Amino acid sequence: MAKLIPRWQRPSWRAGLLLLLTFSERSTVAGAARPRADEDMSYGLPVANSQGFASVESNHLQYVQEDINEWKFASTQSLQRPWVANLLRISEAMHQQPNDTEKYTQLREHLDEHCNRVYNSTCEWQFSPPFNPAAALPDPEAARESGAIVFLCCADAQELQDLLYALQFLDLNFNDHFQYPVLIFHENLGPGQVNVITAATRSPVEFHQITLRIPTFIDARYVPRWYQGFSLGFRHMIRFFTIQLYEHPAMQKYDYYWRLDSDSFLIGRLWVDPFVFMRASDYKFGFVASTNVQPEFTADLWELTEAHRRSEGITSEWFSGKWNGFAFYSNCEIARVDFWGLPEVQAYLNKVDQAGGIYKVRWPDSAIHFLAATMFLHSQEMVQLVFMPYWHHNLVILPQPWSETKETYPDGVPKEPGAAHAEL
Repeated sequence: MAKLIPRWQRPSWRAGLLLLLTFSERSTVAGAARPRADEDMSYGLPVANSQGFASVESNHLQYVQEDINEWKFASTQSLQRPWVANLLRISEAMHQQPNDTEKYTQLREHLDEHCNRVYNSTCEWQFSPPFNPAAALPDPEAARESGAIVFLCCADAQELQDLLYALQFLDLNFNDHFQYPVLIFHENLGPGQVNVITAATRSPVEFHQITLRIPTFIDARYVPRWYQGFSLGFRHMIRFFTIQLYEHPAMQKYDYYWRLDSDSFLIGRLWVDPFVFMRASDYKFGFVASTNVQPEFTADLWELTEAHRRSEGITSEWFSGKWNGFAFYSNCEIARVDFWGLPEVQAYLNKVDQAGGIYKVRWPDSAIHFLAATMFLHSQEMVQLVFMPYWHHNLVILPQPWSETKETYPDGVPKEPGAAHAEL
């Protein structure tokens, strides 16, 4: 079994940020740029070429389908994943019996099997703190925060299958109670896929069709179809979540967004409304975990960022040395929509966009968002969402049972004689 490292024995994300403080180096700007104004921001249908299907620059599904009318959901039936279905059943049992420690052990062992098989026991294990299931949840009739949960889907039939499971986990462990709107941005979903997704969730769902293409200020001849194993469609996804999401008309009525990937799974009960949590302390940016980005995906990104910071006279409590690739996971992040619309943030994102690194060397949205957040926000405006039981690829944040007894608190600390006990 993989070694589980409790959160309190792990270095904090703030300690990781201190790794930024190394010797300063000379900065250079990556790539030539032309004004972003000549980009055609279209939210309609993909651009069709002479063959009748979407062009290489705009088609998110270019490696899967040739005719957007011929992609059948039936093709996913052979891609059913019994392992994920079993995980969902365990999560449902935990939901029904939140103080049954055996269910939590089953969840951990099931995920450990996946880590051993797929990631050679290299999963990153963390823990979310226990919550008392006897505590009252917010009144379901109470007014909700101005927030939306957003997905981008689907590059292929397997991703659609992942999304269906992700929505079921989301409903079970959060949105059956809170009922926040789920916005699904897509390029080529047909009526059949839309109906299947709608039938698979109890959340209010909106579908927004978009066009994903290489912007006109980048010469597509110098953009590789694949870079280090990542498709052009993947890099379209990066640009959408880095630049375009916050400009989309559908986002303008919300104060907060919660971004999830189609294979982001909320594996345990979320007792906290994260949007209310963000508002209560005026947090602008929330993340679940930290990571380190591989150097081959960040060539010239720091040099561009530092050159922009110096040219604009931006001061930051984080920027006193060279960035070492430390970043926040972006596959589960919650932030204010209007933060990304601030003129100074927009100026930086435009500089990144025009440099073309997203397409040429796969600059990741996690790195760009980390650099933007640490450049324009104070530390007290960012928060790690430690209460989020979550699984994505090799990141596992395990929920813990509420194990309070008459003699001890849930963390095992002995109670003083006569201390109150929360009955379940």
